Amino acid sequence: MNKQERFFALKISSIMATRMFGLFMIFPVFSVYASEYESTTPYLIGLAIGIYGLTQALLQIPFGYLSDQYGRKPMLIIGLIIFFIGSVVAANATDIIGVVVGRALQGGGAISAVLMAFLADFVSPEQRAKANAFVGMQIGIAFMLSLLIGPLITVNLGISGLFWVIAGLSIAALGIVFTLPHVKPHAQYTLSVSNIKQVLTSKLLKLDFSIFTLHLILTCAFIVMPKLLVENNIVATDLKD
Repeated sequence: MNKQERFFALKISSIMATRMFGLFMIFPVFSVYASEYESTTPYLIGLAIGIYGLTQALLQIPFGYLSDQYGRKPMLIIGLIIFFIGSVVAANATDIIGVVVGRALQGGGAISAVLMAFLADFVSPEQRAKANAFVGMQIGIAFMLSLLIGPLITVNLGISGLFWVIAGLSIAALGIVFTLPHVKPHAQYTLSVSNIKQVLTSKLLKLDFSIFTLHLILTCAFIVMPKLLVENNIVATDLKD
């Protein structure tokens, strides 16, 4: 990659990593701290953690399509604003339902596909594999750091404070978006039944299902394991106290 492509890939990966860092930080702490909310049940704890993935999955294709029609940058701005609103809703929630709504809105800012399309627009085909690998590396680092920093923030600021930090991270990501160049919309695709059918019958669905399974196992583990560790005194109980 040339210098311009490397700098652009750094910006895209920073936006992606900042957003994912915010999403991942609640994983190790939410099932333990969710008892602070009214009307909490195990089902609603799982729903609060997982619903962002559902809304994100439902809106990835619409966001990608709209970015083809109206440009990548406007859709990134809209997506991060939705993510910010969801974080604020969750931060102000007094019951678990409010957190579920906030998390659903967080997932509604489904900008991952837009970011990857933006990267493909700007980076030459020969260098896209390197650029994608760089983005993946940043996401991996964000995940690792989120598991370390999320509990520290929650111990000092509470679960509400953690959501406020996540809201702040979305503003930081939005600031990076404003530095991105404007790219002419790519309106070469049309929304049709045949195109949707092509997506749903793609050979990539096997790979998609394997990724789905990995995320399912990971999310289930973070719903159950933190609470079991605390209840069985395997970790310091002052993490909750």
